[in-house]
Amino acid sequence: MDKSIERIDQLVELWLDGSTTDAEEHELQRLVAECGAELPARLGWLTTTFEGYGALAEERNPQPVKRQQRARRQLIRPLQRVMQWGLTAAAVVALVVAISIDREPYCYINGKAIYDAQIAMNETRCFEHLDELDQTMQVLTLLENLNNENNLEVNN
Repeated sequence: MDKSIERIDQLVELWLDGSTTDAEEHELQRLVAECGAELPARLGWLTTTFEGYGALAEERNPQPVKRQQRARRQLIRPLQRVMQWGLTAAAVVALVVAISIDREPYCYINGKAIYDAQIAMNETRCFEHLDELDQTMQVLTLLENLNNENNLEVNN
């Protein structure tokens, strides 16, 4: 009996570490059942634990599960997913089409429709510098006129 208790101690250590095999767990259950009342008090919890496992294993579902219903559910679930993804894709396509139909161009630059206001504003920034060029052209025109007048006076 002492050898059985020593073996139970070894198996309990392995079992608590989670390193027992199925055969060792069955051996531990068998040894605990064989010892019965002779099991030391420090190992009494094993009897309760294994009895609880046995009771859980004996429990049954009060209502039998119908295989046809289970098979039908397994068939319906993928179909539901396909339908959900299909509806989502259709909604996205409808949204894109609705947005693109109502789009009006912000402006036209060189005959090309511009839909983005920021791009249009970037294109028109170059027109700000035209005023500077106009002022420069006016100064050049004045200088040419002055030069032409000076050339006429020198020739006369």
